[in-house]
Amino acid sequence: RKETEVWTSIAEFYLPDLEPENRLQLVNELLSRDADVNFLAGNCLHNRPLAAAAAMNDKEVVERLLEVSKENKQTFMDAESGIYGSALRTALSATKPAEATASCLIKEGADVIHGDEQYGNMLHLAAFANLPKIVRELLETGKIKVNILDKNKQTALHIAAYRGYEEVVKILLDKGADANLKDVWGDIPLDIVGDVIRRESHPVPSLQGLRKIREILLDKSVRKSEQRNSGPFPGPGAVKQSQPARPAPEKAKPVFESPKWNPGLNFYATIVDFLELKEQEYVLVKDLPIDDLLYKTKAVEKTMDTQGADYRRKLRWIHLPTNNVSDAQYAF
Repeated sequence: RKETEVWTSIAEFYLPDLEPENRLQLVNELLSRDADVNFLAGNCLHNRPLAAAAAMNDKEVVERLLEVSKENKQTFMDAESGIYGSALRTALSATKPAEATASCLIKEGADVIHGDEQYGNMLHLAAFANLPKIVRELLETGKIKVNILDKNKQTALHIAAYRGYEEVVKILLDKGADANLKDVWGDIPLDIVGDVIRRESHPVPSLQGLRKIREILLDKSVRKSEQRNSGPFPGPGAVKQSQPARPAPEKAKPVFESPKWNPGLNFYATIVDFLELKEQEYVLVKDLPIDDLLYKTKAVEKTMDTQGADYRRKLRWIHLPTNNVSDAQYAF
């Protein structure tokens, strides 16, 4: 086979059945034949060799590719790659998150900010993947703010709390995460944890782990009930003066909608209510984003609201795209 065809095969599949030392041996053999370390293999998940190695958590190969690249190292590391955007994001978004290669790329100076709008913030991805070491390393670069928001106004603390990752929650709080920031649904992290505990079902942690996180957050949070009941209190006298415009908050694509194999991916559920009013039957049909169905409190009730009409619901039917069926149990 031609050399480029071999590189294509490696970039797409990375020969996962090979032992790590054999992978490095094969890569060295290709490099000795002047294989192009920047070879772009179509539109596959990992369409550059560096991203493929990062996804496989193969630190030795990542280091070797960085060593032999004739391109500027920064440019080489941050090159647009596959559906994840860069080698570092590929490592964080891998089916088995690749901590070793992610850490290597961070230490080598990989860009941890560029591409947030399109691919999701690195800190949120690391929190979602339960990588406490990477969360710490990202924050220690000084380039990412611990309270950085996504488009749903959620922080990494919202995400780690929902997923039940106690160690990540502790690190974020230790680094100054604000436990009282509200997302677009008015929820602080404590609200999200409480909602999951009430459902008594969750895709990742045990209820015991969630209860520990709730105890941690209780000391840091102002709950919704306290927010509602607290009245105004006196402050300093008002001074009329022009105020500088506040900069727009940083926003990243939510990791729940990022290009990886988790629920959502911008699919919709179809909800059908069969109703009766004064011996007349009615049908109400609405579409609801999968992310809302799984993650938003009372999203179904709000979507299917009949605006006060006294209908009696006889049956509710929910159609889910097949890629979300395994996650449907967590919605109800």
